[in-house]
Amino acid sequence: PTPVPEGLWYAVNSAAALNNDDYYVIVSAQNNVFMTDECAGKYMKSGNLAQIKGDAKAEYISSVPEGTALLRLEHIDGNQYYIAVHDTHYNVSHGYLNSTATKTVNLTDDRTDTAKAAITISSSGEATVTFGNFGRLLYNSSSPRFTTYTSDQEHLRLFRMHDDISTGITSTTQQNMVTVYTIQGLNVGRGDEKEMLNALPSGLYIIVKQGKTYKIHKR
Repeated sequence: PTPVPEGLWYAVNSAAALNNDDYYVIVSAQNNVFMTDECAGKYMKSGNLAQIKGDAKAEYISSVPEGTALLRLEHIDGNQYYIAVHDTHYNVSHGYLNSTATKTVNLTDDRTDTAKAAITISSSGEATVTFGNFGRLLYNSSSPRFTTYTSDQEHLRLFRMHDDISTGITSTTQQNMVTVYTIQGLNVGRGDEKEMLNALPSGLYIIVKQGKTYKIHKR
């Protein structure tokens, strides 16, 4: 599979790490299978195996294959979220994860009640994503897929894109100008960040200025 150069993804071990600004990927907890961005009617297709590195305190993934679902969270209230599904290049939203029955997960364009998911993270780092009475989003290793179950299946883990991205990106530096990094391979340097960002296409950008790194997602 073609890896996408977006840097490091660290395991989410606390619900306090969940926010609206970052991207996440879902990986099955035992077999380390990525969830893809492709819906097959009643389930999300399974993808390639994640290569998890590091130790128990700081596990991470350094490469995400093409076709993996990149997730953005939209906080509603408490532990309730809408989960938006994007493609691997951040620039296409496929809709929100949605469940209208047990063993059914699909995508919807609307923020409906059936698209609301309760997300909790256990002390061991397992993520529980529950769609009301229709069950938890889990991975079925016998019939590889991600969908909702009221019975027990393989649990999930969330990995969050790290704020300081420095792997697999290119950069350009010009005198008296900021340095701009982008996962799309476009390098731009200008003195005015606002003017510069307005001139860029939608995407995720990393700006380095005066030794500090800033992550900006332009929609």
